[in-house]
Amino acid sequence: MRTIFRKKRGAPRFEYQRSVHHFMYTLIVASFLSCGAANVAMATDKQPFTVRDALQTTRFMVADQHAKSIALSPDDEHYAAMLIRGSVARGGVEAEIIAGGLGSLEAAKPYTVARLFTRGLGATILGNGAAPDLLLPTLNFPVWIDNERVAFLWEDDKGVHQVAYANIKTKRWGFLTASDNDVTWFAAGPRSTLVYETKRKYSLGRSNQMFQHGFTVTNQEAYSLLIGAVDGATAQEIAWGAREWFVQRSASTPFHATEVSAADRGVNYYPYAWLERPVVSPDGRMAVVSGTVRAIPQPWNRYEGRLLRQYVQSSAHKSISSEPSPIQEFFLVSIDKATARPLWNAPLPFGTAISWSPDSHSIIAWPVYLPLDSHDKDGMAGNAVAQIDVSTGKYQKLPIPGVDAKEIEGVLWPDANTIEIELDDEHVKRMMLQKHAGQWVQIDGAHLVHPETRIRVDLHQDANTPPALYAVDARTGQEEMVFDPNPDLRTNFTLGKVKFIQWKDDLGYTREGRLFLPVHYQPNHRYPLVIQSASGDRHEDFSLYGRGAPGATLGPGGPVYLAQPLANQGIVVLEIGTPPAGYPSSEADARMRGYTSAIKYLYSIGLIDCARVGIVGFSRNGWHVEYALAFSGFPFAAAIADDNIDSGYFEAAMMGWADRERRDGSEPFGAGLKDWLEHAPTFNVEHIRAPLLLMVTDSFAGKAAPLAMQWEMFSRLRHLNKPVELYVIPNIERGDHHPQNPTQLLALQERTMDWWLYWLKDERDPDKLKRQQYAAWDRLRILRDQDAKLPAPPYLQWTAAPKRCTGGKSC
Repeated sequence: MRTIFRKKRGAPRFEYQRSVHHFMYTLIVASFLSCGAANVAMATDKQPFTVRDALQTTRFMVADQHAKSIALSPDDEHYAAMLIRGSVARGGVEAEIIAGGLGSLEAAKPYTVARLFTRGLGATILGNGAAPDLLLPTLNFPVWIDNERVAFLWEDDKGVHQVAYANIKTKRWGFLTASDNDVTWFAAGPRSTLVYETKRKYSLGRSNQMFQHGFTVTNQEAYSLLIGAVDGATAQEIAWGAREWFVQRSASTPFHATEVSAADRGVNYYPYAWLERPVVSPDGRMAVVSGTVRAIPQPWNRYEGRLLRQYVQSSAHKSISSEPSPIQEFFLVSIDKATARPLWNAPLPFGTAISWSPDSHSIIAWPVYLPLDSHDKDGMAGNAVAQIDVSTGKYQKLPIPGVDAKEIEGVLWPDANTIEIELDDEHVKRMMLQKHAGQWVQIDGAHLVHPETRIRVDLHQDANTPPALYAVDARTGQEEMVFDPNPDLRTNFTLGKVKFIQWKDDLGYTREGRLFLPVHYQPNHRYPLVIQSASGDRHEDFSLYGRGAPGATLGPGGPVYLAQPLANQGIVVLEIGTPPAGYPSSEADARMRGYTSAIKYLYSIGLIDCARVGIVGFSRNGWHVEYALAFSGFPFAAAIADDNIDSGYFEAAMMGWADRERRDGSEPFGAGLKDWLEHAPTFNVEHIRAPLLLMVTDSFAGKAAPLAMQWEMFSRLRHLNKPVELYVIPNIERGDHHPQNPTQLLALQERTMDWWLYWLKDERDPDKLKRQQYAAWDRLRILRDQDAKLPAPPYLQWTAAPKRCTGGKSC
C-alpha cells in the first residue's frame, strides 16, 4: 500500500512505501527505540513540561552568534553575566547581574550584584520604550567600564532606555546617562567616556495640522499613514526612531552630553547594529561605530551576498531620497571634536567585530568586506580580516582564511606589531601573527604570550543537557559546576530526546534538522509531527523552543516555536534550518523542498503519521510556510504563520514597493506581474486546504497592525470560505515582533498549543473560558471538510504576451 501526493510545476512527488525499509532505516528506528525507552525510564516521577514552565526558565544574555555568555573584567580577575527569566506572577521579566572571581573554584561561584524588572512590553506607537530590546539575545550584553563596574542598557522610571551600571563590589546599580530619548547602543572608554546613540522622538503635531488644512500625500509607504503620519516620515523612522549620536566625557552628575555631527550620514533605522559592539580607542579619543549613508554607491552591487546586492539594487529605485537603507558602514567618531566620518569605502557584513591597537592608530576588523579595489576573494565575500589605519583608511588584509574569519571570538595585542587571535573551537584554538617588513605573518603558536587566567568560567551544555556554569582550574584540570540557572529542568520535568538528523531532498541535496522525540516515545507507533521553519543555529546549544543561539533558547522565547512543550504532548517536532549554500531554486521553493522531503524521510522510518502533520513559521519563515501550503501539494493537517511577510501584492503596495523583487523574482508591473501571479502565495490561496492560524504581535502600526501585516492572506482565504483565523495578541499597541511580556506570550503560545492539539490530536482544553475558541474552530472544521470535497483547482499559467485587437494590431 502506498500514498501518493503530487504537486504541479515540477515540485517533488511523494511515494511512501509502508512495507519496504532500507537497512539504515531499521538501524535508525532501533536507535529511536533505545532513546525512547530511556526517556520513559527517566520520565518516572517527573511532571510534564508546559508553555508556562518554559517562559519562567532562565537564560544567559549572549553577546554574539558564538553565544558568548561571560564577560571578563579588564584585569581578568572577575567575570560578570546577565540572566533573563519570565515571571507570570509579576507579569513581567526579571533580569539579574551576577559576578564571580577567577582566583579559585570557590571564588568562581557567582553572587547577585543587581536585580532588575521590566514588564517586557513593546514600543509605543511612536517608537519609544521597546523593552524586548533590553532582553533579547545579543542586544544587551554587559560591558566592563573598569575593573569594578559593568554597563548595560535599562529603562528608567519614565520607561526611557539609559546606560546603566552595576558595581560588583558595592552591589549597587544606577544610571550613567539622563537622555530624554531611548539609548540604543553605547561604548565605554577610559575616564568614564561614553559614546552612545539615541532615538529621536517623533511627534504627530505637524501631521495633525496637515489633516486640518488638507495635504498632498508624499509618503510612498502606507504604514505611516495608518498611524496618522502624513508629514513624510517613514514607518521605519517612527517605529525605530531616527538616530542621533552623543559623546559624554564624564559619568559625574549632572550628566553633560554633546551631540555628534556626522558627515554624509543618513538615518540609521536598522534595529540591530551590524557591528557587534562599538569600541572606544585605548586613549579615549576616538570610537568606531556603525551607521548608514543616504546614497549607497552602486558599485557595491559587485560584492557577494544576496541581501547586500538586493539592498543596493533597491536603493537605486527609491522614489523618496530620504528613505534610509539598512546597509551600514564604519564611522570614526572623534570624541574630542564630537564629529564623525566614514572610515573607508566598504559596507559592513552583519556581525562584524573590531579590536583597537594599543597605540590607538588602527583597528583589526573581522569579518569584513574590503574596498572594491582590493579584488580579493575573501574581501568581496565579506570574509576578510583587515587592519585599518583610522587616520587614512588604508588597510592591510591579514593572512587568515575566510572560513576562520567568521569564527574569531577575540583579538589580543601583546604589542602594536603582534596579535593573538582566539577562534571559536571545541577546545579554543589560538593563533599568533606578527608584522615583519610591514606584512602580517603567522608565527609558531608555541610562542603565545597571553596568560591564561587560573580559572576559566563558561557555560557547558548540549542539545539534551540544560546549560550550567562551570569553572575549570587551568593548573589542575579540576572542574566544578558553580551555578545551575535551571535545576528543575534536570530533576522535575520530562523533556523529549533531541537528535540531529540528515536526509536527502528530491534534488539530491543533504538537509538537516533538530528532531525532538515525544517524551514517552514508543517504537512501532506513528506520531503527529510539527515542522518548525527557522534559520540556522548552533547545534551545541540546548533549546526548549527549537533553535539554538543566537535565538532565545530558554526563558521568554519562541514566540510560536514550542518544541519541548509539544514533545510533552506526544508530538514529534522537527526544526529545519536553511538550505545548503548555492541551492538551485528560489528561496521559498528551497525551503518547501526541505519540508516535503523531511516528511517523506520521517514517514519512511516509521516515526510519523502523514495525516497529522502541521507546519509553523515566524517572520520571514511564515512566508515560506504559506508558500508550501499553496504549492507543495501535501495535505498539511494545520498550519501557523506568525507576524510574517507574505510576499503579497497588498503588502508590497503598503511598503511602497520596497523589497519588491526579492521574493517573487520581479516587479509586480507589466510582464513582471506574471511571476507574482504564479508564485505569490496570496495569489494562489485557492490551493490552500490546511486550516491556517495567522497571528499578529508587532505594534508598529498600533491597532491597525492586523491590516498591515496579514490582511491580504486572511481576506482572500476568508472570501473563499477557507478555514482561516487571524489572532491578535493582548495589548497589541505594546506588542513586539519578538514579544517578551509573559501575559502576551502565554496568550500567544497557549493558543498555539491548543491549535496543534485540536487539529493533530483532536484534543481540547477543558477550560470553560476557551469554549468560544473551540466553537470557532469547530466552524473552521466544517469549512475544511466542505473544501476537501471540492475538486482541486488547476495551477494556472499566466502570459505576459501583448494583447491583440481586431485586425492583428496591438491594443
